[in-house]
Amino acid sequence: MTSIDPKFVIFASGFRSVSLQHATLYDQKIQIPSLHISGTTDKVISHAMHLALEDAFSNPEILHHTGGHFLPATADEKPIYRKFFETQLRKLKEEKDNFVS
Repeated sequence: MTSIDPKFVIFASGFRSVSLQHATLYDQKIQIPSLHISGTTDKVISHAMHLALEDAFSNPEILHHTGGHFLPATADEKPIYRKFFETQLRKLKEEKDNFVS
């Protein structure tokens, strides 16, 4: 479908595509590391839609907040973002080091 090869993905208020062209993408759990951020009171994208996307991934990192359709940036959420980015950066560095060796 595409030639891109993402090393990780981040979804904010994400949801599964309902396009028939994308239906087969959900036949198996998606193996890309992912961070899913969603508000439990989001009025734009329902929380149930977020949960369906999270379920499509094999081992998603999940951040649910009590707010709506926005990215939270309080002291409670920042460690979750930081851990995810640090983990992905470490993996990319290891991949680069193994490629060069």
